[in-house]
Amino acid sequence: MASTAETTVRDARAPFCPSNDAHELNPPDIILRSRDRVDFHAHKSVLSFASPTCFREMFSFPQPPAGASGADPTRDGKSVVLMPETGAALEKLLVLCYPRYTTADAIDSLDGLVEAYEASKKYDVAGGPAVLEAVLKDARFLEKEPVRVYAIACVINNRDIVQAAATACLKQPSVHVPGPPPIPELASLTGLQLELWKLYELHRTFTQSVGALFRGLSASGDWRDHTMDREPRYARAWWYHADHGGCPLRHPYPVLAQRPEDADDPYAVHPAPWYVDHVARLWQSRSPTEAADVVVERLTEIPTETLVLLATCPSCIKKVQDDLRAEAAELRDAIELHRRTLIDEFIAAF
Repeated sequence: MASTAETTVRDARAPFCPSNDAHELNPPDIILRSRDRVDFHAHKSVLSFASPTCFREMFSFPQPPAGASGADPTRDGKSVVLMPETGAALEKLLVLCYPRYTTADAIDSLDGLVEAYEASKKYDVAGGPAVLEAVLKDARFLEKEPVRVYAIACVINNRDIVQAAATACLKQPSVHVPGPPPIPELASLTGLQLELWKLYELHRTFTQSVGALFRGLSASGDWRDHTMDREPRYARAWWYHADHGGCPLRHPYPVLAQRPEDADDPYAVHPAPWYVDHVARLWQSRSPTEAADVVVERLTEIPTETLVLLATCPSCIKKVQDDLRAEAAELRDAIELHRRTLIDEFIAAF
């Protein structure tokens, strides 16, 4: 026996409900009922204009008298057309048919979007697919549901949206399937699980590479490059400088500060210990909810114990702050370049 929820008809929300103020001067003359029994109150003229080859033809067919065998059901004197789409999809389809509502902002969820996308092509709604593609590229969904946007893009086979969603995923601290419930689009394409796995691998590779970039900030250098000023980084306040060798913020004279691991590299030179600790602490103690870009911004946040050390050399205070900002900017650019490179390779193989 069917449950009450399965047999009860409910009205759609505005603007397709019967009590919509916009209907006072031009009341609806047709009801489209979704397969999950949601009634959408609409106008034949609008639907016919939006879909001349489908809705117009549908409404032009002569109908049997009300109550006769084969006649459409009626409600409040209006014919009820039984539609195969769900309520979530039918709402989006109707939004595409009404010019005043046809904007990306008019769609506030991704539920039923794949079904609406296919329906807009089936009913030949002019411009419908393009509007839904714009919805998927909207920052609201790319920032909050990038994995789901990616899954939908794979289902509709849209390369540009796959790229936008994958890029958005690399700006997130992690990539996972939100749930429960799981992404509904997962069941609609045999190879989608594989595509999601590729996305996870892309994010894992990106995270590992960002970690390597962070570790590279405090990596040892070559004393010969240092003395010859071959690399700009050696001018930063945490490297040894002959004119300021006694500064506690800088590394001691390299010959006096060799590490055990430098036994095979007599030319190794290192940044100051406080800087090495600062960089290591940032990456290792990052929160699971922090994306790489957020951690980069914290590179300029000097911990209290380091501020105490800074106070011992007033002449270096401003330089340290300026150098940390410059280091953060370079790291940010390096991360963005790596992100774009990975995305380009990922899309090339899509």
